[in-house]
Amino acid sequence: MLHFNGTFIGDKTVWELCRFDDSYKDDGVMITFHSPYQLSDREAINYLKTHLPEQEQRWLTFNAKKWTLNLDVFKAYFQDELIGMLKEDEPPEPRENVIFLDLSIPSKLTIDLFKGELDLVPEVSQWDVFKETKTSVNFIFTYDQLMENQPKRIFLSHKSADKPLVRAYRDILKTLSFEPWMDEDDMKAGDKLHRSIAQGFKDSCAAIFFITGNYIDEKYLATEVDYAMTEHYDKGDRFRIIVLVIAEPGETTQVPQLLQQFVYKHPKSQFEGLTEILRALPIKIEFINYTS
Repeated sequence: MLHFNGTFIGDKTVWELCRFDDSYKDDGVMITFHSPYQLSDREAINYLKTHLPEQEQRWLTFNAKKWTLNLDVFKAYFQDELIGMLKEDEPPEPRENVIFLDLSIPSKLTIDLFKGELDLVPEVSQWDVFKETKTSVNFIFTYDQLMENQPKRIFLSHKSADKPLVRAYRDILKTLSFEPWMDEDDMKAGDKLHRSIAQGFKDSCAAIFFITGNYIDEKYLATEVDYAMTEHYDKGDRFRIIVLVIAEPGETTQVPQLLQQFVYKHPKSQFEGLTEILRALPIKIEFINYTS
């Protein structure tokens, strides 16, 4: 676990960074703010609300009865330190108000996981320093939470003639709380085609190629396969390329050569196609809630 220990000194926070804390076995991040006094839980939370320095308020905010961590701003604030801590080699170069400790414990965390926002619940703890008891407020988030916070977008690659087919899959995926990317929904008038498509792949965790008898333009396909491969190399197991070959009864659909390097499926029905998609996605449906 990456541990960020913050101590208030005047109107600033001095940070002590390390990669391990034996109090918590989960892989993730713990951000600790140490108060100079012994306080009750309520007093400690109120103290943090009123004394959190302006620099830290850029990435940690309290609003509407909840604490929210902006992971993008947090990553930017500790950019060099995070990269250095996750390399598992020499500590990063020191800078003002930042101290580094043990960096020997491995972690599954990667710098690109720090994106979006997380709502966090503070935990208050007491600690002894030179026979004095002080109070700390901890914010903890795990690798699993970061993974759950990753984009749930799914890029739907298809030819225009197949839009009715793909719309049906899009609607089912939306019902299941995924966020399908489809050109007619996500591209606005005036958007640059290739730039928008590239961003669509970048924002997604998977690309589904719907191969029918209409999908014969190798040049068009090559661009989207290249984008998909780039994301697969960058994100590893967090990006999947899914190929569905859909043919009418008695029809033979040839898989384009560019996609023959991937495992492809021949679903006989929309239900089978959806099953193959859900099996292949790097994110899973785990929570079932009552409708509001």
